Amino acid sequence: MTMKLVKWKNGKNKPAVSTDIKPEEWDEMSKDETIKFLPLKSEWEHARFTKDGILNILYKTNRKTKAKHDFYNQRLINVLVRDNGEAYKSVFRDIEGERTELDAISKGEVYELKTYIPTQKTIDWYIHKMEKFDIEHINLVSPRVKAEHLENLDIPNNISVYRLNIFKEPIFKWFREMEIDTRINYHYRHLRVMDSNLRFAFQERLMSPSKKHTTETKLRKHFIKIAANCLVWKAYYSLNQFYDPVYERTGRGRGKNMFIPAFDIDTDKHHGHHYKGHQYCEDCVKSAKSKLKSALKKLDNYSEIYFSGAKGFHVYLDWDEVDEKKMVELNQLLSPEADQFTFMREEGVRFDEHRIVKFPHSICGDTLCAVEPYSGDIVEVETTDNLVLLK
Repeated sequence: MTMKLVKWKNGKNKPAVSTDIKPEEWDEMSKDETIKFLPLKSEWEHARFTKDGILNILYKTNRKTKAKHDFYNQRLINVLVRDNGEAYKSVFRDIEGERTELDAISKGEVYELKTYIPTQKTIDWYIHKMEKFDIEHINLVSPRVKAEHLENLDIPNNISVYRLNIFKEPIFKWFREMEIDTRINYHYRHLRVMDSNLRFAFQERLMSPSKKHTTETKLRKHFIKIAANCLVWKAYYSLNQFYDPVYERTGRGRGKNMFIPAFDIDTDKHHGHHYKGHQYCEDCVKSAKSKLKSALKKLDNYSEIYFSGAKGFHVYLDWDEVDEKKMVELNQLLSPEADQFTFMREEGVRFDEHRIVKFPHSICGDTLCAVEPYSGDIVEVETTDNLVLLK
């Protein structure tokens, strides 16, 4: 995953210059003895130093870059589970007080993912990493690398390079045939779809029913069009209704204060995710089920529970809308098990009126698990992605 290096030039009228830097490039740069390292001033900084009298700040991988990496890493896990039956993700290895994180392990083989095209610096960096952390062999995987990119690289026998081919057919088919839940009024709700690069595709018009088409048929056509043009990651709708939902793409929608009472119950974060015969981590689901059980004890009743498509659950208390006051009360009732979406204002506690949630019956584009009612089983769509050995 790349980081961002910001160089602050001397002089008030000279703007800072920022560049993306890869881990292997920073590993080489940090060996420069002319660099003077300074104390960090923020949790977002990876390093702060001066070189030739100019201040440089290296910022950690941002959220967007990390999420993009996680998307392809999960698609890699899906392939390994399908082909090998089992895989581990985000495994730490400690050697002599130093730690590194391995993207995936399956059948004892180490897999490292790069969302960019590997260069000779990348290869040299992994040679150093293998020696440092006692790794015999690494499978280097990239969704962008091609055979011609490797022609002039010196790659040792203990590094294999694979291309990860990503196919969107399962997602396109799913959204083409997806059930549209008629218990939710999508007419005045804001709709959006996220692709694997974290770019949102927003609805372009109000889903008003007509003589020829209902809101549901218009919504289905909307999904089919988007799924045909991009690799869908997640599909969302707003819990709140809006007078002008199209304007919500810039956060300027005027809320109607009519919320579907739905809440997220997510797993506690952990590393070393284990995938055995499934495209979801059983430890994550077990953790989320424990929190879900605790949350349900606080409720007199609920309508339906959906698997979130990744590692948690969506609890629908009812299909009839409630106002903001009720959403605040429910949010506080389900604390700390449910994700909290309240905040303080001068007038008191408010609920996030722009809150979005995954569509019921949609699919999560990285795990390829469906957002379907949960009764003990999780609906999975087997991946059609594959790994191609290039060198």
